[in-house]
Amino acid sequence: MWVLIAILVAAGPLLRGAWDLWAQTLLLLIAAAGTSVWLCAKVASGQVPAIPRTVLLWVGGLALLGGVAVGASPVAAYAAPEWHWRLGGLWVFAVVAGVSDEDRGRVDAAAHAAAWALVLVVAWQLLAEGRARPPASLLKENIFAGACLLLLPLAVQRRDYVLTAALAAAMLWTRSVGVWLALALAGILARPRGTSRALAIGLALVCAAAALAKFRAPAALDRFAWWGAAWRMFLEQPWTGWGPGAFAYLAPVFSKGGQVFTLYAHQSVLESLAETGFGYTVLLCGGLAWMLWAGRSWRTFGAAAVLLQSCWDLTLSIPAVYWLFCFCAGSSIRPAPRQVEVPRALRLPAIVLILGAGALLSKGLWDVWQADRLRVMARALLEDPPSPGRTRAAADLLAESIGLQDHPDSRILLAEAGLGLGAGPGALAEAAGELETAAGLNPYRAGTWKGLETVYRGLGDETAAADALRRGAAFCPSLRSP
Repeated sequence: MWVLIAILVAAGPLLRGAWDLWAQTLLLLIAAAGTSVWLCAKVASGQVPAIPRTVLLWVGGLALLGGVAVGASPVAAYAAPEWHWRLGGLWVFAVVAGVSDEDRGRVDAAAHAAAWALVLVVAWQLLAEGRARPPASLLKENIFAGACLLLLPLAVQRRDYVLTAALAAAMLWTRSVGVWLALALAGILARPRGTSRALAIGLALVCAAAALAKFRAPAALDRFAWWGAAWRMFLEQPWTGWGPGAFAYLAPVFSKGGQVFTLYAHQSVLESLAETGFGYTVLLCGGLAWMLWAGRSWRTFGAAAVLLQSCWDLTLSIPAVYWLFCFCAGSSIRPAPRQVEVPRALRLPAIVLILGAGALLSKGLWDVWQADRLRVMARALLEDPPSPGRTRAAADLLAESIGLQDHPDSRILLAEAGLGLGAGPGALAEAAGELETAAGLNPYRAGTWKGLETVYRGLGDETAAADALRRGAAFCPSLRSP
């Protein structure tokens, strides 16, 4: 099992933080298939690690509440893939209890190797590419700085002082004041004695002063706007939220003037409240607080620092960093002290059930990935110099993609493909149908409603055109009359 955890927490950061859907899916498929095989082997042997009931109830409760948030989301097509990788984090919490201290050390070793790889990438970016603020293999400098917060304590624990110095230097090069403030605050909360405490307080004061100096900078003002939009989203739908990942699509609706455009709220608690609701957020934060307080290890120190940083940055919105955080926080769960005996008569049915559940989960992950891949291929065909052959091929790919997962982007592209093959009443009517479906799957895209208005005008139906704009204005502030 430790190998599967190591793949997520060590390989993920090297694959752009597993931010791309293909990378997420690949790693999650490995975890799902590997867990099925591991569980089947344990059941066949007659003994399965006894995961603490409190952990199973906590993870199960979060999975249930998160699933409700996805089901209630008005943009479920976008929420489902986001929820998949968050389930990967819950999986880490659930299985880490079945991993011995020795095997957890092996996961540390894998993360240690990944840290060295990141440092070498940073050295290349600085020396060969001349980048002033290196992001390593991650998307942004602040994300890399947050990952360093998790990896730095592991380097100290292994007494690799060269790596420790390299990670600290890399954090300096990112020029992220927030990451040093989080490190200092975590040091204060850990209650070190003597000189260490004084140094932590001094660093915190310096970082706080630097942060205040940036109070009126665009980055700070943007964050206030993002946080305000997230808070208004929460107040509008406090119990189920709007679905994981929904903030990126609804932020303009809940921002003053509709001028907020960002993928993340850059505040993990507010983002969780907005996307997954009050119950999920309280349950998650309560469990994390208990783990971090009970752990008091180098791993949990790094997790506490990143949790603090996530109060003003997007670090925990990146899959691989979140998985590494879950391992570090979850390591405070003691390894299962006993095994559950599986009666011989139940072993075969249990194995069949496990394999079936693993196959269904893997198929769901695969279908989402393939639907996205087909959609990307179709978009490329439509963007090239148009020809009837290429447009028909794109339409076929989109129809196949919709068969795997209905998605508003696929419907919009299918409408474009249909109009590219002809502009008669039949093509316009089919395009209208596709755009109506797209609007139902994501009513918060103004371009869809404008497209509907254009198509209905082409059909000579001025009433339907005006109605499309009226319906769209209920979701998109940019469509409302001044």
